[in-house]
Amino acid sequence: MIVGINQACQPIISFNYGASKTDRVNSTLKLGLVTSIGSGFLFLSVIWFTAEDVARFYLGADSELLELSATALLFFFYATPLMGLNLVVANLFQAIAKPNQATVISLARGFVFVALGVILLPGVFPTNGIWQVSCLPKAPPR
Repeated sequence: MIVGINQACQPIISFNYGASKTDRVNSTLKLGLVTSIGSGFLFLSVIWFTAEDVARFYLGADSELLELSATALLFFFYATPLMGLNLVVANLFQAIAKPNQATVISLARGFVFVALGVILLPGVFPTNGIWQVSCLPKAPPR
């Protein structure tokens, strides 16, 4: 859904940027940001309350794997609001013909931060390895 929002914004931003209508570029950017980040929070909220049910749907009743999968889902979905921000900003740079900035943002998201996280986080947070983020609250008990 977030990718679709960004694909819808990109031609509108590009056209209006080329026509020097910065007010339309800014309003489309704002709408894209609000919608993408809001969608990320919506998906996070859904997973917050249903992570175990979603994991059970795919895995069955294996309790050890179920708990691990529900934890992984929750930690993964903490990133969806930031993913919305990242994709909108990268698409903005693509739409206004600034490919270097778009490439840096995309590489940072897809490689640099992932590699740093895999290397650093297990040592800093050994309990849940790369899934652990110390400042985030735990899911409510069921």
